[in-house]
Amino acid sequence: MQIESNLKGRVARDDKTHNFSSTLPAPQSDLARDTLKDPYIFDFLSIGQEAQEREIEKALVDHIQKFLLELGAGFT
Repeated sequence: MQIESNLKGRVARDDKTHNFSSTLPAPQSDLARDTLKDPYIFDFLSIGQEAQEREIEKALVDHIQKFLLELGAGFT
C-alpha cells in the first residue's frame, strides 16, 4: 500500500528545502530538521485529502476501537 501510494516520494525531504545546517549550529540545526521531517500520514484511515479535523479524529478513534477489539478480552 505504501509503495502504491508513493509514500517515500511524499515524505522525502531534500536538504535543499531548508538552510538549517548553514545558518544554525549543529545541535540546533539537527533538532530543527528532525522537528519538520515527520509528517502525519493517515493513509490507513481511507479518508480523502480534504478531510476535516473532526473526521480524522473520528476515523482514528474508530480504527483504535477496532484494533482493541481484535486484541480480545484478555488483552485489557
